[in-house]
Amino acid sequence: MEVQVQRKLSADDVLELTRREVAEIPYERVYYTLKMMRLKPLFPQTVEMMRLCLAVHRLGLRVTAFLIATLRDCTKENALTSLHILGDKKCLTLLRGSKEAWFQWIVSPDFLQHYGEEG
Repeated sequence: MEVQVQRKLSADDVLELTRREVAEIPYERVYYTLKMMRLKPLFPQTVEMMRLCLAVHRLGLRVTAFLIATLRDCTKENALTSLHILGDKKCLTLLRGSKEAWFQWIVSPDFLQHYGEEG
């Protein structure tokens, strides 16, 4: 019988795990997925943003402007604008009931289907 010890993750642990997960996601695969979804114009920053969101999704976390701003080293407002744009393009889904100050997104089932992962 194996006993598992649970420990709480610090914010730095979450950031490090997310960065490692992003490194595992091929830029080209996300780029061509966004291209299949007819996302125009398609900037490198958009692809990087989706890689971050996909990494957060794979870790079982919710995408928030604060988390993305910390990972991208940008302002919360810039992250929020990018997240809303990706939501408008059906790459992310804004969760109902999330408060304006703490909007939460998940990677949309539509994006995951095009990417080849189940939602």
